Amino acid sequence: MKDYYSTKEAAELIGASKQILRAYTGTYARYLSTEATPEPGGVRRFTEADVRLLAFVYQKTTGENLTHEAVLEQLAEGALEQFTWQPEQPEPESTPESQQSAEAGMLVPVAQYRAAEALLRDAQRRESDAQEREQALQEKINLLERELGQAQGELSATLANQRRAPAWWVALFGGKQDG
Repeated sequence: MKDYYSTKEAAELIGASKQILRAYTGTYARYLSTEATPEPGGVRRFTEADVRLLAFVYQKTTGENLTHEAVLEQLAEGALEQFTWQPEQPEPESTPESQQSAEAGMLVPVAQYRAAEALLRDAQRRESDAQEREQALQEKINLLERELGQAQGELSATLANQRRAPAWWVALFGGKQDG
């Protein structure tokens, strides 16, 4: 392996898009080298350790659908030490000419497809979470409606059982009459 990798090279090794790696460098800056998080205007370069970390993050977020918060927790717990990763190996018969012809036949670049796929998985996870919250709220509404119905029934029974004054009492003293 090399000493440093460009964003493009690191993205190709990991199988992610350059945009995803740029986003990861902000979220996981404290775990990356200073070369991977340069000052504004500086050249971003990734060490082998940086590429391994980014591969770990990419696998956890896209392969296992974990949130960035969960990945940060795993990193804090030392999960990166147990992570074994081998860079994606190019196809042996892949030549620049065959790669260009294959890419020319593609409707969408692979990196863009993978980025869209990651966004889709995240959206599906969020939708699932929202559906679970909606179901819990609907159950709460149903419980409250049952309790309201029961309270209304009790109120109706109480009002029906109240003793009303006979007609002669109402005529003499006023008030509600039995009916």
